[in-house]
Amino acid sequence: MKRQALLPTIALVLCMVFAARGATEQSAPARNRLRVTCTTTLLSAVVTAVGGDRVDVHTIVPFGMCPGHFDLTPGEADKLRNADVLLYHGFEQFLKGVEPGSKTAMVKAGVKGNWMIPTIHTQAVERVRAVLTEAMPTAGALFAKRAEGYSRAVTQQAEKSMKPLAAVRGTPVVCATMNRDLAEWLGFRVVAEFARDEDVSVKALHEILTEAKKAEAALVIDNMQSSGKIGRTIADELGIPFVMLSNFPDASSGTADRPPYLAALSNNCTTVLNALDAEAKDE
Repeated sequence: MKRQALLPTIALVLCMVFAARGATEQSAPARNRLRVTCTTTLLSAVVTAVGGDRVDVHTIVPFGMCPGHFDLTPGEADKLRNADVLLYHGFEQFLKGVEPGSKTAMVKAGVKGNWMIPTIHTQAVERVRAVLTEAMPTAGALFAKRAEGYSRAVTQQAEKSMKPLAAVRGTPVVCATMNRDLAEWLGFRVVAEFARDEDVSVKALHEILTEAKKAEAALVIDNMQSSGKIGRTIADELGIPFVMLSNFPDASSGTADRPPYLAALSNNCTTVLNALDAEAKDE
């Protein structure tokens, strides 16, 4: 009798054990949310826009830091290993020697060029959509719909931001190498460029100043993810405005109606226009 009475209890305990084990061993697609670790805010901005509430996104390198000078902490390494997907560009030196988790898909974005340029950004949107869909096929239709809407918003923001820049198209500028392609997309004519602070010699600085004076440069553009020391020095020597543009969106500046990338694109355009307008008024 006692043995018979124990049987239901044993069966209940076994069911609870197997249920708990099944819950901990769920594959990513079976969960409601996909855990995605991104190396930069460029990647996380796109993943968040496309993935919506079906993704939990973690960014390794903060917005204001250069990924090329970033050191991975043990805590960040743990988050990397616990992700379902680790998405990276390919230039991240801090990933060398790092082993992802046994169930982590390590995926290279593979979209070349500056992602701050809208046409390249929309290429990245399609790439991220494909990555998320492969990781969570059941949400493929949702990812496609969100990607389409986001790409349309990027194109609209680009058109809106570029209209006032038409008046300054062709303006000669001195620019950081890291921002040259963005400066040219904005319509500026880069007459001289400079490398990172530690890579600029006295001789190189003299040559930059000579070229800038010869071309009558009107603006110096530096990279927000750098110190700005060289750019500011050049601007002071030439007596022209100095601005810093960002190659990465600030996740904290975004809203549901205005994602981080759209805010960063708008801010970059507004920054150069304000600097040139202020200079024109002073004259």
